[in-house]
Amino acid sequence: MAADDGLALASTPGRVALTATVAASGMASLDATVVNVALPHIGSDFGADVSALQWVLTGYLLALASLILLGGALGDRYGRRKVYRKLRISSRRDLANAIRDLDSPADDAIRRSSSQL
Repeated sequence: MAADDGLALASTPGRVALTATVAASGMASLDATVVNVALPHIGSDFGADVSALQWVLTGYLLALASLILLGGALGDRYGRRKVYRKLRISSRRDLANAIRDLDSPADDAIRRSSSQL
């Protein structure tokens, strides 16, 4: 395969790239759905009207967009593989900490205080 042929779908790297692209697109769709599903609960918990919820959604999307731009710039500067590897390690560590802290005493205090509301 010549250097200017690009990535062929028949090759293993082509199928991996297609799978990663479809998975990333699905994650973005899921992300937007989760935020929209959570908005009514956020509004009822905080007593927010539609205007406030629009600001919540705008703030979330602005933060997400800025992190995407930052990730792209870091990938251009330091290499996409290196940035992805660091992000993957950080995400695994955060997930492990969240699972470990799932039944911590702080969660019990939060559950007790929220049940008194």
